Amino acid sequence: MTEITRRTPLGDSPRVGRRGANTRRKILDAALATFDEHGFHDTRIELIASAAGCSRPSFYQYFSSKDEVFWTLAGELAKELGKLSDSLVEVDAGRSGVGQLQIWLDELIELYEVFAGVFASFPSAAGEPTTSTHGPQIVAKRLGHAINTAIDLPSNAVPNAVGSITLTVIVRSLDFWRAGLGQLSQQRYVKGSAQTLHRLMHGPKPGINIGPVVARLATPEPDWPTLALERRDVSHPRGRATRQKLLAVGAEVLQSNGYHETHVDDIATGAGVSHGSLYHYFSSMDALLQELAENAVASVAEIIGLFPDQVDYEHVHHWLDIYFASYRSNGGVISAWREIKWENDELNRYSFDVALTMFDRLQRIVARRGFGDSTVDALALLALFEGVPFNTQTLDYASQSVAIDASTFLIQRAFFGQ
Repeated sequence: MTEITRRTPLGDSPRVGRRGANTRRKILDAALATFDEHGFHDTRIELIASAAGCSRPSFYQYFSSKDEVFWTLAGELAKELGKLSDSLVEVDAGRSGVGQLQIWLDELIELYEVFAGVFASFPSAAGEPTTSTHGPQIVAKRLGHAINTAIDLPSNAVPNAVGSITLTVIVRSLDFWRAGLGQLSQQRYVKGSAQTLHRLMHGPKPGINIGPVVARLATPEPDWPTLALERRDVSHPRGRATRQKLLAVGAEVLQSNGYHETHVDDIATGAGVSHGSLYHYFSSMDALLQELAENAVASVAEIIGLFPDQVDYEHVHHWLDIYFASYRSNGGVISAWREIKWENDELNRYSFDVALTMFDRLQRIVARRGFGDSTVDALALLALFEGVPFNTQTLDYASQSVAIDASTFLIQRAFFGQ
């Protein structure tokens, strides 16, 4: 058994036996479930202690904060991901390689179910200061490198960030699949995803990773959802300009601070108005956020409609330039959707309807290629368009130019088989 040290100054002896080790494990297991249910920001030490069946003082005998608990769990996840990375190097270029990837994805899903609370909380926890050696970049580095190494092309032909971006896409796609988007069985999801990964690694191979069309969309395109916004009448030109300034500053502050750390005073000060003046234009912070959200959705809808018919490097790269620029101007809002557990049923429905509508559009885009399972790959494409700009612009994992180069490569080779 690994020796556990009790935190000083509690207790006469810093060493604990099996009982102490069991208590520590109970705290970690309880934290996993609590992070999954409440998210990183809304998880409190009292909730973890209660779920573990221990007192708050008992919690502090083993951990200094919820952050330490989280990064301890992240370290455990890192070790398991490291084990998974080793098997990627041996993926065969033939049909057996697709089978190897199906086994690998089943193992990843099993790991995801165990560490769902850590996966779900990474975006929020990553923005917090930490001295942990198991930060998100460190956790992903080994697996991302393994994916890069497994790609069957000269190394100088593969953008360096493809591996880490592919990992982002896989994990975020798992989030969407687990939430019920596409209503796919695990068998179908794993089979389609394995073929996509195999195309990335070894290029398109008819009969191996290029299969027949699985299903066709017969339903008409749904309209993009809208919100019934409370818009306060502002008739004076100066007032309209102030209102627009508040919206612009709101998007900037949300992107830099995140939803939970953004306050009315931050936005009012940035816009050069008083705290009270903001409420002349918006009834609440959430009212301002709702309008920003609808503006962001309108922008995304327009850009998705411009996805190029020709999926060559120049057209895809140019389209991604436009998309990333739009995300930057609306990124605070889009990132905030990740953090909020809406208490308002209307907003819950709206956020899910937005995801469903974008998912539908992406299925139609992927279906143009004329092979494979467009439903599975639409989940992954949605994960790319939502997850990669977030990691690039909010978490600063890579430069935008590097992310766009890698995303272009991924879209061409993995999704469209070029």
